[in-house]
Amino acid sequence: IDTSATLSGNNNHGKSSTLRAIKFFLLPEVNLNDMERKFAFVGKQGAYDGPSSFEYYFPSTRSFIILEGENTAGPYCQVLHQGRETLSYDRIFVPLAYKDIEPIFWLEDETANDGQGYPTECTYSDVWAELRTKGGCRITTRAALRDALYTRETPTNRDTRFCMFPIPGKATDAHVESLRALLNLVFGVSKEHLP
Repeated sequence: IDTSATLSGNNNHGKSSTLRAIKFFLLPEVNLNDMERKFAFVGKQGAYDGPSSFEYYFPSTRSFIILEGENTAGPYCQVLHQGRETLSYDRIFVPLAYKDIEPIFWLEDETANDGQGYPTECTYSDVWAELRTKGGCRITTRAALRDALYTRETPTNRDTRFCMFPIPGKATDAHVESLRALLNLVFGVSKEHLP
């Protein structure tokens, strides 16, 4: 993240949910089991559990969460969607900027939703068929995700094309747990906890 941003809006309109979703992209997880340990999503009523979080973020086969990133190889997108197993989600990586794949997910219309447009009717099968032709690949195991997300990008190694958080050497589970602790610290900081 190399620029500053302000996220503003009314209460209960998704600001915190959007920020929490960033953890889905930075951690090499494949399901929402053991939610409290993996993601530590906490609200005013306490910790969020896997089933309610899954229903919130992935309520249908037409639910996608997309993050655009960039490294020395250029822009890319990570597309999260419902998995086949209970509480699981899978990822498609595509070596393109979001603007290049947006029409698969979102249709611009000057009148729909106060000029914001509307979602397409595409399901996972439709999206995968389209993204596969654009160089997309699926990475579905925790170990493969760990390698893809944290291995420093090398032009000769396609498996490093989607690196989000480069770690020197080969990433280990200890690295993942350190990153998880750091993310939980950053996301958990509030004015009540500051000196």
